[in-house]
Parts: sequence; C-alpha cells; structure tokens
Amino acid sequence: MRLSRRNLVQTTFIGAAALAATGILAACSGSPAPAVVPTTAPGAAPTKAAASAAQSTQAPAAAAQPAAAGAVQISVSVWPDVSDLQINNGVIAGYTKKNPKISVSPQQWVGNYYQKLQVGIAGGTVPDMVYFQGWMWQPYALGNQVVDLDDNIARDKASLPSDLFPADLDAYVRQLSLKGKHYGMPVDTGSMVMYYNKDLFDASGVPYPKDDWTQQDFLDTCQKVQDGLKKAGKDKIYAYQPNYANDYTRDFRWWRANGGMEFDQLEDPKKATWDAPEIAAAWQLELHDLSNKGQAISQAALLSGGGSSAFYNYGIQNGLAAMKVEGPWFLPQMWGDKAATKGGLKFDVVPAPKGSAGPSEFWQVEPIVIWKTSKHQDECWDYLKFAVSSDGQQPVAEGGRMTNTPTSITNQWAPVAQKLYNFQNAKAFASSAGASMVETGGVSTDQFALKGGLHAARDAVINGSKTAKEALSAANPQVQAVLDAWYKDHPNG
Repeated sequence: MRLSRRNLVQTTFIGAAALAATGILAACSGSPAPAVVPTTAPGAAPTKAAASAAQSTQAPAAAAQPAAAGAVQISVSVWPDVSDLQINNGVIAGYTKKNPKISVSPQQWVGNYYQKLQVGIAGGTVPDMVYFQGWMWQPYALGNQVVDLDDNIARDKASLPSDLFPADLDAYVRQLSLKGKHYGMPVDTGSMVMYYNKDLFDASGVPYPKDDWTQQDFLDTCQKVQDGLKKAGKDKIYAYQPNYANDYTRDFRWWRANGGMEFDQLEDPKKATWDAPEIAAAWQLELHDLSNKGQAISQAALLSGGGSSAFYNYGIQNGLAAMKVEGPWFLPQMWGDKAATKGGLKFDVVPAPKGSAGPSEFWQVEPIVIWKTSKHQDECWDYLKFAVSSDGQQPVAEGGRMTNTPTSITNQWAPVAQKLYNFQNAKAFASSAGASMVETGGVSTDQFALKGGLHAARDAVINGSKTAKEALSAANPQVQAVLDAWYKDHPNG
C-alpha cells in the first residue's frame, strides 16, 4: 500500500471541502448515488510529487506497452500517489503482453480523488473501471452504478485465486460485497500494525514488544520507554504517537478489542452506541491521557512539524516517537530512498495489542469495480482476472503495496517487503484475527463525524475541555439522530 497512501484530506478528520460535498447515500432504488467525499482514511497524505500535480485532473501516465492496432480500448482510474501509477502500468504491461487485442488506459486522478469521480459522473466520463477504498464504493452499488460480479465469479471460479473472497474474514466480506452480492475485485490490501523504533527501545533499555502482547503490556511499555528515554537524556522524544486525526478508522481496534462497539451492528446499523464505556476509555487514553502524562507526542507538536499533513508525514519516521500504529503503505517512510530520515531507521512491527476480548485490527481491502456505463464489461472482467492473479500481483508487491489475498501476502508480498524495507516481522501484517470493516450502511463516517458531532467531541477530548465520557455522551444522541433521519427517508434501507 501507500508509500504515501490513503489520505486525501489529513488536516482534520474531515476537511471543509468534505463538509460541502457530504450527502446521504442513495436509497436502495436505482437512483444515482450522491457525492461521496474523501474520508480521512487509514493512510497517508499524497506524496510531494502527487501534491505538486494536484492542480490538474489527471497526471501524465507513463507509456504502457503498445496495444495492437484495432484493440478494444478500456480504462481504469488510478489513486493519486505516483507509485500507484507505476504499479498500474506494470499490471497493464503484463496484461497487454498476453492480450494485445485489449488496450488498458490508466487515468490517474490527483488531488481530491472522489470529487474527480463526481465530475466524471456528471459529465458521463467515468472510466470503465474505478478503484475504490474498501468502504467507499457501497453508495454506488446502492445507486445501481456498478456491476454485480457474482455470475462472472461463479463461471470463472477455477481460474481465480482460491482465497480471493475468504468468507471467514470480515474485512474481505464487507469491503468486496454488499447485501450478499460481490461488486469488487481486490487488487491490494493493508492491515494496521504497531511500528516501533529499535534504536529508541535500545536507548531506553526496554525489550521489544512481542506479537502476543496485550493493551496493558502496551501501557506498561509506554511508561518504561518514556522513563528510559528521559534517563538517556532524549528530550522531546516520546514513547508513542497517537492518531489524533483518525480517531475512528485508525482507533476502533482499541475499543473493539475490549468488547466495545460503536453501533449495534456494522451493516445497516440502527442504534448508536458511541457512549459505550470501552470507547470512552480508548478515546481518553489515545486522545488525551498519554500525551498529558508526557508519554505521547502532542497534537500541537505534530502540527508544528508538517502543516496539514503532519499527522502522517511527521513523527516516528523523524525519530520523535518509539511506537505508532500504521499500515504497510508507511514502510517507505521508515526505510529506503523515500525515508523521512536519511538512511532510514531501524524498526520492526508487531500486531496491535490484544484487549480483554482478544485481538482487533483494521484490514482494508481495496477493490476495482466495473462501471455500469462501460461498453466493454467483458474485457474489463478479463483484465481484472489478470490483475488479481499472481502475475498481476507481482507489480503490486514490487511497488511497495500489499498484495490482495492472505496467501499472496504471506508468500508473494512478505519476502519482497522485508528485503525492500529492512524489517523482519512481515507476518504481522497478514494476521486476520479481528479484522473488520469500519462501517457499512446508509450513512458515511464523514456524516457521523460532522453532523453527528464526533468531530467536535474528539477536539474537546484533545484540548481537555471535556472528558471522553462527557464528549461521547453528548455526541451519541446526535449520531443517533443522523441514523434516524436516514431511515426515515429510506424505510426499506
């Protein structure tokens, strides 16, 4: 995943532009889906190269292998990061070599990716295939704008990876299917793990964390590392870097691991339960207490180092924190030619710590869908079959992204990633325990954050004006009101 990867808006949980574009999802009828705004997703701000190109709608694509004269022309959207274009060109080149009568054109949308999709919808210029984050395509399926792939999957099952749609992994089920129908073909993935700086652990005299550690182990480690750093004379270096900007998508593992749930169910939720004590406890620690104790770098310190993208582009990779929860897209910031610290840092990763209810992790599965307006749906399906195959996934692994299935992650991606980024525990990324989708149903996380008051509640906890219990108790009725309003307008879901 993203060498600099999944956030289009990183200044806050949602930017002001998101507020302007936010809308309730389409009803289950065939009506078009309204604008879906970019969520502050588990990942990064665009790279400097992508940011510099953001003034144009499309970045120039490197030339793929020429197709034969008279070839069928199909197109696919590409995420803004420069590495994504390189990866897509690699996949396309491999496909074109085997299928010269089909030409695939990558269309990279830099800047606000999902707003570019809305422009394409309004102008009737959506590519034949569209790449999505795993929780962003559902409104378009509800709006009858993407192709149901079930018949194709059933017909060609023997030629697809056996674990392409693992029914026992919630993350895959929720991010590739909706109401029992499959709409997306997974082309890359990314799970969240705990990164740790070996040099800072060594300086503090604290043993490295282990794969089976608990949340209490994590808290004990924060205290010991901070005490050790202070003893070693390392001022303004902290044990931990919280995810202040991503208090939902990056942090739900903390409360779900202790049995807390923010809604009664993840699919078509009816009741908001953001006032659950497990959520308040997680928010209190992550957003306030660890910083207040001097064990975590503060929000203000992060903002001072990187402006709007500081939450992602500044901190542990600069040697300022010993631990941070991140995904595989973060690896190049720690080691290699894109590393934030020249020469890179000695680091490794472990799974997120277990809670009283066991482990819980976020595993994003990111699909390409076929747009219903495409006149070449059969050719698109043929391309996607190659993109999810081991041959199609090789450019993904070599480009730094995490591949698409549990088997390919272990056998294809891990050896490449360990060598490229000089770390050992790649298996931590392939852990499936507790992997889960953030949200599904008729209302987006953006709407819960803004209209539901979660954004304001988060800020109040960070600045200390309210405890997490107070802030969430006040926000939960607002979240419920957002849900109720949607179901009032869409009684059939």
